[in-house]
Amino acid sequence: MWSTSPIQQCHAFITYEGFRKFHFFLVLVTLQTREPSKRAYTRDQNKQDHDVKLL
Repeated sequence: MWSTSPIQQCHAFITYEGFRKFHFFLVLVTLQTREPSKRAYTRDQNKQDHDVKLL
């Protein structure tokens, strides 16, 4: 039992670290993909408002 315990602890630590890195990467990618679309949307909204004012 003692021989497998440190290995299991190490494996759990590795999976936890990997999960944290993966989650951080996932959040980063989500922010990267959501931010430009939001910026483009606000730009389109401003353009529409500008076009309406020109009319």
